[in-house]
Amino acid sequence: DLQTKINADLNEGVTLVETTAKILAEEQPRTMREVVIPMLVSALTRSESVLGLGIAYEPNAFDAADSLYRYAPGSNYLGRYCPYVCRESVHSARFDDTLSNYKKDTPDSWYFNPKRTGRTYVTEPYQESVFNNTVDTMMFTIAAPIMRNDEFVGVVQADIALWLVAARMKAVKTIEGLVTSAIYGPSLTLAFTSDNTTDEQKREFANFVNTLSPAEREKIVTGEHYTNTEGEGIDFIVPLILGNSDRPVVLRFHANKSTAYSSVNAKVAPIIALSIFLSLLFSLLLVYFIIRLLRP
Repeated sequence: DLQTKINADLNEGVTLVETTAKILAEEQPRTMREVVIPMLVSALTRSESVLGLGIAYEPNAFDAADSLYRYAPGSNYLGRYCPYVCRESVHSARFDDTLSNYKKDTPDSWYFNPKRTGRTYVTEPYQESVFNNTVDTMMFTIAAPIMRNDEFVGVVQADIALWLVAARMKAVKTIEGLVTSAIYGPSLTLAFTSDNTTDEQKREFANFVNTLSPAEREKIVTGEHYTNTEGEGIDFIVPLILGNSDRPVVLRFHANKSTAYSSVNAKVAPIIALSIFLSLLFSLLLVYFIIRLLRP
């Protein structure tokens, strides 16, 4: 149940960027520069987990008229169309500014990675201040390429807050808190853990990437769930594939074998004892009735 809810939270942003990328794939008339921004604001208002939504087109790729729109709303000093809208509160959003953080081709670039691969890209989790720089929030960015006749023309990106995921993980009480959980970014860096995780367990969670076998890495890449029972723990690994990205986010559920088994035994022992008692009682009753029936 937790996996299903978290998957829905994360894929809300994926659906938003991939759908918007398809809608804006065709070359747009010039009047659309003013229309797209309210459209983004409306979409962001309805998406609870999305903190920001932006578009960055290649030069002259939006309407072939960049030079006519220098410094226009949503257009930068060259007229390149790259508007960004941000969330103001739970149910409101506004046009913020033009995007500028797409220019550098870094290893985790949300712009250049979709440009190279033609696939949805998921960045590593990072910390950012939102709501007028008053709230520090763990988030990641999902970016989908805008393809026109199989040619890359831009990117739609969404900044996804992880607080919904964190709230769900903190609220869950699996087997009376005996199961701890964690979420990892695409490169298996630890994003956060559930509240019942000890410091020792957090260190073990942080070392997850170094404990994986080649077969386990392959399962994660392909989105296959698996259970690991080696050592003193039991781990259930759940890769979450986001859209057509090949960079899954990973959920991990962990229980200590001795603690889990002792808890199960504590629950099962009274049931076994009651079963034995009832078996003996019914056996005695059966013998009693047989003796009664066999009398002359």
